Amino acid sequence: MPTPLTLVPDSGPPAPPSSRPHAGLWTDLPVARYGPPAQAHDGVPRLAVTGAAGQVGNSGQVLQVAIYPARTNPVGDESDVTVEVRSHGPDGQSWLADEAGNPVDGSSPGALLAEQWNLLTAPAGARHISVHGGGVTGWVQARQVRAERLPEDVLDQVSTIRGSHSGFAHSRGNTAPVVAAPHGMIHLGPITDADDASWHYRWHSTNLVGVAVTTRPSPWLGGPAWLQVLPCDVDGGYIPVPLDHDAEADRPHRYRHPLPGGGAGDGPGDGSVQLTATERTGAVLVTGVPALALRAPDGQMCVEHLDGGRVRVRVRSVRVGEPERRPVVGHVVVETVGAVVVRASGATGDVLMVAPTDVLELRFAFSYLSHEQALRTLEQENRPHSFAELSRRTGEQWHTLLERLELLGATDAQTRTARTALARLYLWPSLAHENAGTIDHVRWVHADLYGRTDGTVPGQVDQVPAVDGPLYVNNGYWDTYRTCWPAYALLTPDHAAGLLEGILAQFRDGGWMARWAAPGYADCMVGTSSDVVFADAATYRIPGWDEVTAYDSALRDATVPADEPAVGRRDLARSRFRGWVTDDVPEGFSWSVESALCDDAMSRWADDLARRADALGYPERAAQWRADARYLGHRALAVRGLFDPGTCFFRGRDVQDRPSSAVGDFDPARWGGDFAETNAWGMSVSTVHDGPGMAALYQRHGGGLAAHLDRLHAEPETAAEAWCGTYPGVIHEMTEARSLRTGMCALSNQPAHHIPFMELHAGRPWRTQELTRDALERLFTGAEIGQGYPGDEDNGEMSAWWLFTALGLYPLHPGSGELVLTAPLLEQMRWTRADGTVLQVRTTRPDGTTLREARYIASVRVNGQVWERVSIAVETLRGDCLVEVELSTAPTSWGAASRPAGAAVDVPEAGWLVDATPRATVRPATMAALVDDDGSGVVHWPAGVALTLTWPGLVDADHLTVTLDAPARFAVEIRTGERWRSVAPLDLHPAWSNQTVPGLLPAPRLRALRLRALDDAHVRQVEVFGEMRRR
Repeated sequence: MPTPLTLVPDSGPPAPPSSRPHAGLWTDLPVARYGPPAQAHDGVPRLAVTGAAGQVGNSGQVLQVAIYPARTNPVGDESDVTVEVRSHGPDGQSWLADEAGNPVDGSSPGALLAEQWNLLTAPAGARHISVHGGGVTGWVQARQVRAERLPEDVLDQVSTIRGSHSGFAHSRGNTAPVVAAPHGMIHLGPITDADDASWHYRWHSTNLVGVAVTTRPSPWLGGPAWLQVLPCDVDGGYIPVPLDHDAEADRPHRYRHPLPGGGAGDGPGDGSVQLTATERTGAVLVTGVPALALRAPDGQMCVEHLDGGRVRVRVRSVRVGEPERRPVVGHVVVETVGAVVVRASGATGDVLMVAPTDVLELRFAFSYLSHEQALRTLEQENRPHSFAELSRRTGEQWHTLLERLELLGATDAQTRTARTALARLYLWPSLAHENAGTIDHVRWVHADLYGRTDGTVPGQVDQVPAVDGPLYVNNGYWDTYRTCWPAYALLTPDHAAGLLEGILAQFRDGGWMARWAAPGYADCMVGTSSDVVFADAATYRIPGWDEVTAYDSALRDATVPADEPAVGRRDLARSRFRGWVTDDVPEGFSWSVESALCDDAMSRWADDLARRADALGYPERAAQWRADARYLGHRALAVRGLFDPGTCFFRGRDVQDRPSSAVGDFDPARWGGDFAETNAWGMSVSTVHDGPGMAALYQRHGGGLAAHLDRLHAEPETAAEAWCGTYPGVIHEMTEARSLRTGMCALSNQPAHHIPFMELHAGRPWRTQELTRDALERLFTGAEIGQGYPGDEDNGEMSAWWLFTALGLYPLHPGSGELVLTAPLLEQMRWTRADGTVLQVRTTRPDGTTLREARYIASVRVNGQVWERVSIAVETLRGDCLVEVELSTAPTSWGAASRPAGAAVDVPEAGWLVDATPRATVRPATMAALVDDDGSGVVHWPAGVALTLTWPGLVDADHLTVTLDAPARFAVEIRTGERWRSVAPLDLHPAWSNQTVPGLLPAPRLRALRLRALDDAHVRQVEVFGEMRRR
């Protein structure tokens, strides 16, 4: 029986990782600290419920309790959050419930998280609450407030403040409320700190200080707003506004917050700041303050006086990104709707606008090209319409999208989560093209954000050149390739085509795809994940995008070392010959895995392109695509070589092919080093493209994949300083992983999002169903208090993870052409596409059970057909598709005999092919540099000279590669016995210098190979793949 805990007045947690210190969740209410058990003669300590006293009836009211469990146990277990919270009223006492519906009765922690504020609810009527437990401490508040009913309008079911109750040390989303059109170029949002270039808005701040015009995609990339609008008095003194979340209206198309004082009338616009936006413009309507200050944190402003006392302000900012690439130049035009008096503040550099009335309305337009283009956009999108009309038009865009999703059996919280997830997903990527024509004759152009500089000092650039066509930016592909892009392809294929074309402009303009488009190139994260984005899209047969050029962008990533760090694959100059990135490269193992995933997806894609070469109009490329498929498919398996049988973990290796010592003595709990934002546990099942090979390795060396996964989920994340590895201190991903209580399955970050689904490769679909349902119920709570995510919500990725998992379908292996199944969350989710086709997932369950109880799959039908496989081809899902899932309250054997897709090319017994030339005798010896696996030098290969490779025995070689700077032709001879025979010549056409180009060999087994140059050639390396290796 839990013991009553003492409750003493307190200021609040002293150092919360994502909230304000020494404060409660509700800053205007008293806080009590609960602690060691009270003495028996003291009775049960109670905390009064604010707002309950004096109530006559409780109709439309609800009891809310905010509880912050302190962490006393360094291990991320359940002890600190296993408490009991009771309400006491005239009708007796009862337990409160968490958002997932779990009673907080001390039997389990439910959805409570330590070192975070948690919101509990109960029916109104209680006058006091009490806390019970043993050996736990924390803080608690209680209030009775008006119950919020779920609005009928889908727009009002979206909350843009979800995820903003975050900080540097712990993320519950790290989002900020903004208004924007779907994929809008600019975002307008409230700010709580005008001097913070990363976190403009924090849910737990005291005051609202103004509005920001921004294009920033992530707080981690930083960068100030292009423009800030700050309420002030007539002398330029800033007026902070007490932040009131209960009065805050945060919708995707409109934001409103009351201001103190009010206006002259009683209308809904009095005493408030309101925001709305179109694709490239915005509007701010402020009433109740005498003046506004315009502030450009890193730009220059120029004031123009217009007719009727109106004012125009031009703002220009230059931001330098990667060396040798053009800077980003932002141009903002601001116009007042009515007359104002302008005063300049020399102290702050602000432009102060004083209105003759208490109403100030500003219109904005943004351009990456010029002020003239911004003015053109302002005229096209904004000027002709009232504030209300602008808001209505953008609201219609969001409404059209949001109403496509129909839910049955969802709680209010689940409905809000689904709508907000859709809004977050389609907020990104951001369009960056602008109409240089007219409304009737549109001509899309975009600033060349990816071109090289022409020698001009970046900070002195006035504007960048314009390029025809669309462009989309603000996307980190390492974050988004897993779920966002598969969601665009599945849900809105017509729309996805435009997005794919838009990001492909990065390659057309700059020669490379960005890894992080922010909006230009950024040296951030591991992997050239746009390769997978494009390869996966190809499996959906989306029309209307340049698939062949997209393939070429991926081919450059895969076969050509980059000469600058912000593009291409790290260490490709060496790793393409070795098979993986060595541990002298930071995060080398993560680079190896991400490259392998890309290679596997490209192998499938290349094979598919070869089959469709005639239909695509490229019959001449079919043979090369087949060679690419073979080479990349085998290269994707080389990551098997990073499995260390001695420790039974995947880990990095050094240049001598020894297990990594990048972070000292190996411990799988240690973060950093070879691993990006995780540790060896987190990357131990990361080869999603090669589930069967991975399972075979664990079966051979570690007792099987299932046993390893059980250990992974049982091993607690402690987020201790001792395990920081190469990080300078505990990073937020560590504390988030600890708080989830999911062992080393850190679903708070992208590297772990596949882990629950890897149980499918262990033959345990029931375990996947168990883990995903637990995550959906526990880890996405707290939206009402600005939380709602278990970690960073990066460009819609975490939201897309929720949508897919709730739907019961997940893109475990992007590029494979299939989605895997898990137990759906609701009775029904129905999505209607623009062409009228419908994807519908419907569940049934045993009579008398709830959806929370029925969390396992008993049987599945797809379009009426009995379905026993754990995956479904995207081809089946693209049109009208009905997936019917019978749920069970207990695990079943459904799907256990099937497995998800494996690697594009399979080599038995978890082996992989390696270059056989190191074992060959090379003639002439002067050409030995061509097989040294270095490739840093260029060998002149005169016409007529032959390179002969002879092995001591037969080798199983069916393909080779030549790394060269220009097209070259070679006569090919092979010998399996004593006699040479000629085979088809090699005609290699690299598209770029220093490209590795594969070719197919006709004989599966050979003893010697002779390549004779038909023209002078300049070659860096030759590889012949014909030797099997295993761990």
